[in-house]
Parts: sequence; structure tokens; C-alpha cells
Amino acid sequence: MAARLTRLIRERNCTDVLAVYPDEAYLWAALKASGRTGCRFYPYFHNTYKESSKDWRLRLANWLQPRVFSAAHHVFVMSEGMVELYRDRYPALTRCSAMVHSFAEDVPSYAEPGPFDEGVFALSGNINPACLDAARRVSQAVARVAGARLQFYTRQSQQELEELGVWNAAARCTGLARADLLQALRRAEVVLLPHGFNGVFGAVEYQTIFPTRTIEYLICGRPILAHSPPGVFVTRFLKKHDCALVVEAAELQAVREGLERLRNDAALQARLVRNAVETAKMFHISRVGAHLREVLGMPAAA
Repeated sequence: MAARLTRLIRERNCTDVLAVYPDEAYLWAALKASGRTGCRFYPYFHNTYKESSKDWRLRLANWLQPRVFSAAHHVFVMSEGMVELYRDRYPALTRCSAMVHSFAEDVPSYAEPGPFDEGVFALSGNINPACLDAARRVSQAVARVAGARLQFYTRQSQQELEELGVWNAAARCTGLARADLLQALRRAEVVLLPHGFNGVFGAVEYQTIFPTRTIEYLICGRPILAHSPPGVFVTRFLKKHDCALVVEAAELQAVREGLERLRNDAALQARLVRNAVETAKMFHISRVGAHLREVLGMPAAA
């Protein structure tokens, strides 16, 4: 991989190489190729590396990560939560910034919530260890709300969701393309954002993860119910921007009460949706692209 990347850099007269983790093979190959060719090297960490590694991968990370940081012209990470972590743990790493996930649709304008499909509580994306324990409580809470139905928009099957323990008797699952997904989310009464309190990942992962479904929720025009633990980055972000009702207690009853409050408080819904639209602007591709171009020293887009 390193040899092929070196040839491509030379054939195409590249000046910069960006390597995306979570695969350390890409980090190593790009590190070697940039050293051989004199290219500027930009690692892009979607997840923490050393902090979330164990056993032989931790030994590899202890060797590779310092070399990546030392050679990097600038380190990109996926969230401001990771920037905070790296600044705290690696004070010598001064060139580090978040290049967040983005959306390319037009920036939405605020509109009064509704009309919507009453009783539909929507959850998009896959259920994985990053959100599993919280998703189970959310599912159980929806099952206890009168007239409510849990709608999964996911590529996972009903059998998979049952095996994960997030299915309930009133649930449905549908796989949709992104353009159709946004339209479907706009019809939901509430969109649901579970974030793990604990699980198989290390504590640092739960502290810094920023669920990508958050961006779809911010632009869908529906109120967000987030179930996430106190102090983690996504909780602090949502509360700072006042764009979701956040339930921080790991208790089923607290989630249910949050759902009931959100669906019955029109003023709260309107405030959260209005703030979500404003918050979404920081994830628009024009802003994210401008940051990338600035760091790379490229001209601004026309």
C-alpha cells in the first residue's frame, strides 16, 4: 500500500496526503509515502486510536501514534470533543482541529413544527455499541407512551434489532436512501438520539463520539429527544446550543417523562427546532470545506 501510494503521489504530483483512521494501515502507509515524497501529511481521526486500543493494537498504537503526530502538518479529528481530549493529553500537538461530518443540502429555514405523523418516534442509522444501552431504554420508554410507535430507519433487519434488544411490539424498520430519509424524518413527531452511557468501548470513546445521525436530525425540522450521559461531548454540545431535550439520567422513567414532556410542549418544540436549524449551519459542506481549504492553504471555493 505504501509503495503504491508513493507511486501515485509522484505520478500525479501531489503535495498533500490525508489518511483516514480507524484503520492504522492507512496511517502507516500514508506516513511512509509522505516521508518518501516530501508530501505534507494530514491524519484524520474519526475515532481515538491509542486511547481505544487494547493488547497488541495498543502496543502498535504506542509505537505508531507518536510518529503520526510528529510527522503531521496538521491533525484533523471528527469532533470538538476529540480536539479537547487531544489538547489535554498531548499539549505539544498544537495543530489540531475538527473537520466535522457535513451535509450538502440547502441550509434549512425555520418553519413551525408540523404537520407530522402523530405517535411516530423515529430513530435513524444503525444500532451499535456506541448507543446500544441507551437505545434499549429509549425503545422501552416509547413502548410505554400511549399511542406511540418506534420507527427505525436503518439497514439493519428486524431480526438484528431483536437480537440487540431494541425491538418492541409496536416497532417498524425501513431502509431508505438519504434523500428519502430526510423526508421521512420530517414526518416524525419526535426524532430520537441515543448515546451510550457504557458498553464495550473505552470510556474515552463515549466521551468524544459525535453521532453522525445528529446532523440529519438538526436539519429535519423535528424536535430531538437525546438520551445521553452527563458531561460527554454530545451532551454538552446539545445543551450549549439548546437544540434537543436531553435526558441525562440512565433511568427508563426519566426517558419516558422526557418523551411525554416534549410531545406535549409546543413552545419547547418550536424553540428546539429553531435552535437546531441555526446549529446545523456549522455542519454545512461550504463551511467544512472552507476549513479544509484554509488548513491546506488552498484558494477559497468560487
